Amino acid sequence: MPYFSLDDFASMATLEPDLMTESVVYQQLRLLREGVSVNLRTSNLKLHHSKNGIQMISAGAVGIQQVLSILLHRSDTEARTVERLMGREEVVASGDVDSRRHPVIEIRVTEHHLVFELIISPDAWWDQQNLVGKLSVPRHREEFYKLMRKTDDDYKMGFWGGIHLSEMHLTGAQFKRPVIMNEWLNTYEARKDWFRLGIWYEPESSLLDENLLIPELVEQIKVLYPIYEYLRWTGDNNFQDFYNASTT
Repeated sequence: MPYFSLDDFASMATLEPDLMTESVVYQQLRLLREGVSVNLRTSNLKLHHSKNGIQMISAGAVGIQQVLSILLHRSDTEARTVERLMGREEVVASGDVDSRRHPVIEIRVTEHHLVFELIISPDAWWDQQNLVGKLSVPRHREEFYKLMRKTDDDYKMGFWGGIHLSEMHLTGAQFKRPVIMNEWLNTYEARKDWFRLGIWYEPESSLLDENLLIPELVEQIKVLYPIYEYLRWTGDNNFQDFYNASTT
């Protein structure tokens, strides 16, 4: 039996924002979030849920969208450190954390897909610069390619913004070709482009079975997590100087 029915997906196109929390999709996502959380707690992954739970935003787009999402990201303590480095002292003092300013692993439902993605928006420019700086070092770029080759052919990578899939993307089969990857990544510009990598599950996918979906998502989070760790800025993973050198 599918976790989400075709009618559930279709309903996303017409749901009013103030009725989202009463929808079947919202309730199913809430259960999905709980199921994923239970599994992640035993996996020692440094990922934290947004305090707002199920949200009507996507880290891949600006503003409220016709979408429901689960966001996983760095801890609030680490997020405040990064936002302070970004010069957001007033926001840090208030205790607020903006998830779009950090790398996010997102699970979202639209009228067309269930989407699982690692997203870094242009607002998360500190981490974007860290990624560009790290990729400027040949051995670290090769390390990135090795991580990318561990994803399967269903994965898609691109630099567009929005909640829907763009035609301008690479697929998992292309991740194995360094020439293509070099040409693609050389066009990436921090503070302007999104970075996104994930799977777009069709409503008819057999993996959306109620007995398979949570194990599937947990497994894919484990696949993406090393890439998340690769690009996420920390004091021990700091490539800002390399970024500054490559842009001067």
